[in-house]
Amino acid sequence: MLNVNYHYHSLCPDEESCMHLCACVRRIVNLARDYSMKRVCFGKTIRDHKLHVKNLANMEVHAVLDCVAMRFVALVEYAASL
Repeated sequence: MLNVNYHYHSLCPDEESCMHLCACVRRIVNLARDYSMKRVCFGKTIRDHKLHVKNLANMEVHAVLDCVAMRFVALVEYAASL
């Protein structure tokens, strides 16, 4: 889901689509976190499995860093247009 979202928004790289992409990525991460609290696998929720926690943490870190990077690029482009 994240890759499809990134590719879709890379077609129209302006500040508004940048912010929309950040919101979509945060929503996907939040949905994954919520799902991990409900889904039971091997007798315990998947949030209790180390590999899932590692993958979810990795997704969250990338989501935050990508949003910061995209915001920075948008600000640099705005400053260059002045």
